[in-house]
Amino acid sequence: MEKRQMEQCTIWQPIDGIWLIQDERGSSSYLIPGRDKALLIDAGYGRGDLKKIVDSLTSLPVILVTTHNHGDHCLHAGQFSPRFMHPNDIAVQKEMEDTTGNRWPGIPSADTFQPIRGGDVIDIGGLSFEVIEAFGHTPGSVMFLDRTHRALFTGDAISSGGQLWMQVPYALPLHKYVENLEVLCRRLDQEGELTYLGGHYMQAGEPGSPNYNPVTRRTIDDIIALCRDIMAGKPLEMTPFQYGVGSAFEPLKEGEAMIAKRGGVTMVFRPDNV
Repeated sequence: MEKRQMEQCTIWQPIDGIWLIQDERGSSSYLIPGRDKALLIDAGYGRGDLKKIVDSLTSLPVILVTTHNHGDHCLHAGQFSPRFMHPNDIAVQKEMEDTTGNRWPGIPSADTFQPIRGGDVIDIGGLSFEVIEAFGHTPGSVMFLDRTHRALFTGDAISSGGQLWMQVPYALPLHKYVENLEVLCRRLDQEGELTYLGGHYMQAGEPGSPNYNPVTRRTIDDIIALCRDIMAGKPLEMTPFQYGVGSAFEPLKEGEAMIAKRGGVTMVFRPDNV
């Protein structure tokens, strides 16, 4: 697994045929070349030139798909066309533009994204990717299933091994999230063993390290169980959460968001959005 540096990003293949572009701010984009086109999953958050990196890896026409509308996954979306997003998140992005202004300057306007929905299949020649809905972190969060590589690109829908953020604006209530995850589980159980590739790959830690926490099918079960404990009012050890300095999100009031843990899952949530 040889790694190289370019444009303040680290680039390598976690699976043969799949390029991971890890930017210096912790966001992960994935480039998968097919026979006719290449698919880019998410458009990063780094300071470097993402298109320059992509062009160094493939000469094929590039299709951009986004797992959701947050700026740390879409900052360089304007460098690529066509670009796709779930219509639920297109609507959220449009509302943000119309009411509060774009939280992440540089992201192209909502109406420049084409819609993708659950069940859609993106064919790039010899490889295809099925869109799987996983609403919760955002109203339009999606995953992309690559049966050829036995990989599932999960964005932020079920965390990346670090914190799962359900306190962000427009996140669904936990009970709705659980309903969607239960549907997701039934869907994924039809697919067998998969490698889960998250939107912040490095949050899982290094294989072999004591804190290594990769996302797996069991992660979803732990999320569901944690949400149910919170919804049932079970006593849990919780700590207050606050955004770091420079966050694109508004500061939270004391106790407005809490951190809860179960198994390998650490989730931030709002007690008023359960």
